[in-house]
Amino acid sequence: MKKCFIILLLACSSLFSAAQALTDSEFQLFKESVAVMGTYTRNLNGKAFVKEIRLVNFSSQLKMPVGYGLKGEVLADNGKGYDLKAGDGIYTSIGTYPITGKQAANAVGISVPVMQKVVVDQGFKYENDLDSRMTMDKIKIKVKCNIRFCGCPCQTFTCNACEWFGWSCITFDWCEVEVSFE
Repeated sequence: MKKCFIILLLACSSLFSAAQALTDSEFQLFKESVAVMGTYTRNLNGKAFVKEIRLVNFSSQLKMPVGYGLKGEVLADNGKGYDLKAGDGIYTSIGTYPITGKQAANAVGISVPVMQKVVVDQGFKYENDLDSRMTMDKIKIKVKCNIRFCGCPCQTFTCNACEWFGWSCITFDWCEVEVSFE
């Protein structure tokens, strides 16, 4: 298998905030052991959909929060509202979004991939486990970023989840992309 690396010189800033403030040691463990394994949309009916993000925790030491914020939006993995099952690693938006023309063709209740790429921190420590998981899930692109703890309030961007809920923010930037060819 050949691998190609592309370094992104511009910041790829996706914003997260944890549903409870992370301590420095918890944040370090998050960076070392959590992978974003994809993002999805799921139509609820003919008019509305929810957003989903799949996080995989490779450490038995880290207890994942029941919620995160993404660019000021709140996602939960608590089995309530639009989240289908608590603790399955699929974080679902607590709000809904109007279906666009393209999304109207998607079946109701089926999660449709938006981004099938893996995103991890540069210091991620479970590479072998992740590579096995990527092979099983047939994912070919891995993005390694510098994940930084921003705090609350964050001075570098507007984080509505931070301002509305007092949660700490996390940013992903200075990313490099690894593409696998078979």
